[in-house]
Amino acid sequence: MKTNLYYTLLILFIILFNQNLLCNNNITFLSQKVIKYQEYRLQDGWYYHLGDNENWALQNFNDTSWEVISGTRTMDNLDKKKWKGTAWFRLHIKIDSTLKNKTLGITIIYAGHIEIFVNGKLLTNRGQDDRRTLTFSDKTDYILAVKYSNTCLNEFVFAGLPPGFSISIGDIERIMTSDSNEIRRISSQQMFFTALILAFGMLHFIFYLNYKQHRINLFYSLFLFVYALSLFMDYQSFLSSNMNESLLFLRIHRGLMAASNFLSLLFIYFVFQPRFNKTFWLISSFLFISGLIGILSPIKYFIFLEIAQAVLFIEVFRVTALAIKRNQEGAWLIATGFSVLVLFSLYDLFVDINLIPQFGNFENGYPFGTIGLFICMSVYVAKDFAKANLKIIEQERTVKEQELERRLLEADNERKTKELEDARKLQLSILPKAFPQFDHLEIAAQMRTATEVGGDYYDYHISNDGTLTIVIGDATGHGTKAGIMVTLIKSLFDSMAHTFFIPDFFNHCTKIIKRMNLGNLYMGLSVAKIKNHHLTTSAAGMPPILFYNFEKKEVEEIILKGMPAGASLNFVYQQQTKLLQPGDTILMMTDGFVEMFSSEKEIFDYPRVKETFHQCAESTPEEIISYLFLAADNWQKNTIQDDDISFVVIKVK
Repeated sequence: MKTNLYYTLLILFIILFNQNLLCNNNITFLSQKVIKYQEYRLQDGWYYHLGDNENWALQNFNDTSWEVISGTRTMDNLDKKKWKGTAWFRLHIKIDSTLKNKTLGITIIYAGHIEIFVNGKLLTNRGQDDRRTLTFSDKTDYILAVKYSNTCLNEFVFAGLPPGFSISIGDIERIMTSDSNEIRRISSQQMFFTALILAFGMLHFIFYLNYKQHRINLFYSLFLFVYALSLFMDYQSFLSSNMNESLLFLRIHRGLMAASNFLSLLFIYFVFQPRFNKTFWLISSFLFISGLIGILSPIKYFIFLEIAQAVLFIEVFRVTALAIKRNQEGAWLIATGFSVLVLFSLYDLFVDINLIPQFGNFENGYPFGTIGLFICMSVYVAKDFAKANLKIIEQERTVKEQELERRLLEADNERKTKELEDARKLQLSILPKAFPQFDHLEIAAQMRTATEVGGDYYDYHISNDGTLTIVIGDATGHGTKAGIMVTLIKSLFDSMAHTFFIPDFFNHCTKIIKRMNLGNLYMGLSVAKIKNHHLTTSAAGMPPILFYNFEKKEVEEIILKGMPAGASLNFVYQQQTKLLQPGDTILMMTDGFVEMFSSEKEIFDYPRVKETFHQCAESTPEEIISYLFLAADNWQKNTIQDDDISFVVIKVK
């Protein structure tokens, strides 16, 4: 009896010793009991070696000199600095009789590229199906070899995601059932919440399209669209077993999360605090920066986005609290909705930092919190929309009342229109019908008005000594007042055009305008005197005179800065003199040509003016003016001309 007991103890000791020896040699033991109730993750006992050699997949390869890694998922003890992109991992597996000739399910989670070999034979390449089957034969010893490549390993580390791979095995039916249930649960939540939010968004966007003045529907629908896409990407990151895809979905989610936070802040400010103060811009900047950080490192530095969201919630409650204090209608609805969202978001936060355990499969709480928020916000927007409709009905009643007033005013407007047309005719009659022709000069001028009574003016005078004086001007504004100013300048020019020193004429005009108390009415003027091929110019608040030098074939600007007539007494104006040569051309113009806008709201500006003038400078004055007006028509197209355009062209023969 004692002898039998002795042999029994000896056998048990040998078995335990051999098992301990095998464990020390990093052999993983598998049995039906290990995998019966849950998947078994093969995370410990792996040998690894940096580099690439297909022989390392063979069963009889000696890997005793290789290092042992603590976990293939996180690769904590792997020297990341020595990583060149590829490494091999080998795991020694011993099975008992319960797994012989049995097919198991295998689940692979990876980042990068993975190839799996069993006893030297390829099992799966890249894990494209992610779930494969593994059939053991009647052998007991197996080598699981993994060729793993990841050129972005450090990027995953910085992002906070595990940079390696994970292989789990288990009962195939249980794995398929568990995985399909999990995918169905997450997909159902993804589709339900995304579709619900998009439906709300489309509804409010349609409201906006039917009544665009009610912009609150636009901001709210934009917020819902971005939020729905953010929620979709968040769930999608859970559904992917490829970590490259998960990282992409997480980065998109982090960016959209920051964008939806900004749009929610914009919505709250638009509703309760229309003026964007410093606090708004500071929080918006913080949301933008945290979004960028979240895109670069969606897990490791996700705390910045959480802090930004907390700051957003605080600001939302501050703004809504002030609105409630002001008895602003609907403020309590918005506050209630955000309170529900904050409550569920706090659940997510506490679970993430392990303050509270997760309740069953309730992983993401914030999508459920959004239901309360969207219901409250939609009720508020709907009530506001109803008020807007009532306002429309009231406006329609007002329009009918105003229609009667409009008809009464129509007759008065017709009378005023006739008066303005008479004033326009008087204004145009002031302008010279034609310029005299000289032996050495060709002159042409034309004006195109923007209103019934133009503010532009041009004229000429010939002195007894043969000096030709030409003036072009632009009165501030349009209409009758501008016409009064032009008439005044016409009288002053007729009486003082013989003045040799042009600045005296400008200062005299200023004194008369000041004396008449015309308010903010001023007159921009450019004057050119020509005598014996000498050109003398001066300007008071007008665009530069363009001078085409025939010999050099280039356009020069005669820039003479000065205040408009009527603006400042005793202003010191400048004069400039040039020698004229045959072929030279002078262009005097008002700012209506320079400052005209295209249909795309782009200004014509001086460089285009010079280029256009250069293209036609050697033509006759009449042809030059026609070319300039054609350029104006092509630039403005269907745009309404909002300022007068006038040209005076002088060509030296």
